[in-house]
Amino acid sequence: MKYEPWEVPQLHQQATGAWAKELDKAIDCITGVLVPNQIIFRLGYGFTSLELWIECSRGQFLKAFENSDTFRTPNILPQSPAELELFFICPRDSRPASPQQQQLVLIKCYCAGQQYALPTLFQAEVAAGVACYHFYFVRCVRYGVHHPWFNLLYERLASYVLAQPEEVQAINGRLSFYGRQVFMHAWRQENPAETEFMERILGVWA
Repeated sequence: MKYEPWEVPQLHQQATGAWAKELDKAIDCITGVLVPNQIIFRLGYGFTSLELWIECSRGQFLKAFENSDTFRTPNILPQSPAELELFFICPRDSRPASPQQQQLVLIKCYCAGQQYALPTLFQAEVAAGVACYHFYFVRCVRYGVHHPWFNLLYERLASYVLAQPEEVQAINGRLSFYGRQVFMHAWRQENPAETEFMERILGVWA
């Protein structure tokens, strides 16, 4: 769904006051769009909004969302060649901003362009997992909210690293830096004798 420039103030108003569950749902849907399109991303977490750094051009990014009915994308692109605003449309069972208007989540996007080879689908999923792992960790530290998928995501990432270490190592510099650090910390707690393996794969040093 497209939006016009004159709609932006109203969309921003609808995006105020998003709760944690709305941000979680937005991230789930972003991951569901970007991973199948083999787009690597990193996440930033605001109080009521998200920031998204994407490893592709704006055109490629918007093409991934062109058939989505859960996001609103700009009909006219902003002048800055690397930036745009995306709005996630929260489900109707979410807390509405008011009885008359739909709750939105603002996602500020920064497109870095395709500077590297296209990742494999496996690599895109690993990158998304590391980005989300950092997001859930920040939520837990800031607000004391332990995401129910946090431990499951750790186990999934660990299984990825153990199954295909070469593919993970090939993109270690393209993963969320803080996500790698948090994951390494968790790995050290769970596998104190195997830290060297993780340092080699993820490029994070003690």
